[in-house]
Amino acid sequence: MKISNTPLVSVIMPSYNGARFIEEALFSALNQKYPNMEFIVVNDASTDATSEIIMALQEKDERITLLNNPSNQGIAKSRNRWASVAKGEYIAVLDCDDIWIDPYKTDKQVSFLKKNPDTGFVGTNSITKMLRQGNPIYYKSNRDKSDKKIRENILSICPFLHSSVVYKNMYDTIGWYPEDILYADDYGYWLKAGKYTKFANIPDYTTLYHSRHDNTSQTHHWHQLKESIKLSWKHRNDYSNTIKYLAQTPYYVSRSLLAKHLEKHFPCLKDEISKMIGRPAYNSFQDNDEISRLMINVQKG
Repeated sequence: MKISNTPLVSVIMPSYNGARFIEEALFSALNQKYPNMEFIVVNDASTDATSEIIMALQEKDERITLLNNPSNQGIAKSRNRWASVAKGEYIAVLDCDDIWIDPYKTDKQVSFLKKNPDTGFVGTNSITKMLRQGNPIYYKSNRDKSDKKIRENILSICPFLHSSVVYKNMYDTIGWYPEDILYADDYGYWLKAGKYTKFANIPDYTTLYHSRHDNTSQTHHWHQLKESIKLSWKHRNDYSNTIKYLAQTPYYVSRSLLAKHLEKHFPCLKDEISKMIGRPAYNSFQDNDEISRLMINVQKG
């Protein structure tokens, strides 16, 4: 594939004190087989070695651009800052503690968007990594695939794992990530974008999400949940299933809070309840050949 005939993809990676993870995350993006990419890291005034790590990688790969915020701006403003330098026809997002485990992820998603010009956003399935008593366990996270199904559930369920998404550069039309939302800005952006374009997810498992006790979805879970409900209500007239949303919201809130409590205090009980209600059991690294192969691909780079 010739670069001259291949649309540029800008990969946006905001980071605040992500030095423990950012090198692995960025390497997983640099190892994509797609031939025409640029990588923009926005360092949100980190106090760790984030800047030094990225500058060292810049010396090895000229595709990397580092933007240093003079003061801590928060995740949404950091995501929005890419617009001053990104040149890509398509935008890919990767949070600094996640990794791409499919080297052909970008190829697949750009190909999908080119074949489906009415679709502006495409995500993928993912694998979630958790630690139980120091041991990693993995489970598959599946997303709604079609625009119709996504829209049916979008007021109750976030349609994408943020780090899996590739989308058309439509900021002139859609605008920015909402900067007044601290913990659910990506969900707010999807809800806003749905007024202008279609959504999709491809079934491949391309992204590894680290579920850690110190990431946003864990430490600010209640605040994130409240913001998500607020955003759903704000956009209730943009989607057709408002009554379904109103009916489902108490259920999802209760389930989410219970799941977090069980995960923290009674993880084995959570596994048993998941099995009882038909949710796939967790798969350990040692026992799941498919996940093991994916992880080996990442390690090989």
